[in-house]
Amino acid sequence: EVAVAQIIGVHGIWQQNESLAELQAHWGSSLQEGLRRIGSELQPSFDLVYYGDLFRYPARRPPGWTEPEPAPEGPFAPEPQGPTAALARHMVDDLEEIPEGHRTLRELQEVLRWLCEQTWLAKAFQSTVIRRDWLYRCFDQLDRYLNDRPDDQPQAAARGGTIRDVAVRRVTEAIGPDTALVIGHSLGSVVAYEALHHPAVATDVHLLTVGSPLGIPTLVLDALRPPPAPGKPRGGVWPPRAHTWTNLAGENDFIALVKSLAPIFQRAEAPLQDWEVDTKGNVHGIGSYLSQERAAEAILAALDRA
Repeated sequence: EVAVAQIIGVHGIWQQNESLAELQAHWGSSLQEGLRRIGSELQPSFDLVYYGDLFRYPARRPPGWTEPEPAPEGPFAPEPQGPTAALARHMVDDLEEIPEGHRTLRELQEVLRWLCEQTWLAKAFQSTVIRRDWLYRCFDQLDRYLNDRPDDQPQAAARGGTIRDVAVRRVTEAIGPDTALVIGHSLGSVVAYEALHHPAVATDVHLLTVGSPLGIPTLVLDALRPPPAPGKPRGGVWPPRAHTWTNLAGENDFIALVKSLAPIFQRAEAPLQDWEVDTKGNVHGIGSYLSQERAAEAILAALDRA
């Protein structure tokens, strides 16, 4: 019988070219650092669910290759498409109109939150093709996960489903009777959330989300499975396999755009604990989150209740 870890981690965006061993070592050392900071010598078993490979594009011939059908010119990865990437492109354009002296990280996040609440923007700017860098590329993998994009469909049959289907399946298969806690970082928090709704999961666990985009209206919240409850403003559905839920959001983390998830997903019998934490230096990095005392406290609480 295969041993099941007490803690299951689900990584975030842009890990498609990282190794599972290196990611697991980084997560594990950061987790232990957080426990050390609160005086705990506990060394819980930990496994990381890897799904970054699902975002790799297949190899192709370089530009100029002399074949009957030469490789297309342009970047290795196709230009991000879909409503999420298009809206993110527009958000960057809007941010560039803000005078430099007023571009504090807090103010920029307020602008982004407002833009995401304008549901018409996703359609109005879907055809925008202005090329920008990090912001909409951060949202691109989120878009590929939430939407079955045409450029991903040819690979779906070979891998046994869409990116979303396979990623969620990998998490459900990793959760076993000894699992006490699932930690989701960044896009991994969306994968973990949807996995804890899946009927294949038979174990109740505790949930820790860090750097999570789950609360972003329009782009993420409305695209979740299951979708928000009808008739309830921003009424996200509590994952039925979650005993408790703790959420950590970095003050300057743009991916954790909505810092408090409790107003969206709260239920009376299982309170959702939100904490805004200092992740300066690496605002979205998993190490900045797992080494936090609040993360360590949530880990200890989950293991004590198991």
